[in-house]
Amino acid sequence: MNETKRRKLKESIKLGVLAKQAGTSQVYLSKIINNHVKPSVELATKLAELANQMTFSKIYKPKDFL
Repeated sequence: MNETKRRKLKESIKLGVLAKQAGTSQVYLSKIINNHVKPSVELATKLAELANQMTFSKIYKPKDFL
């Protein structure tokens, strides 16, 4: 995820809530967002959908989380 989207996501929502709704841990989500691990395509898709819903936007794509 690029720096601009990462910052917007962190400022807009609580990452713990996003992690819980996606069925993953906050620690793992943090690693995904900071490009330390690559999640499955299914999880990346779910994270993008949830991030868009929670931020009332359509800027996040699954590739942002891969």
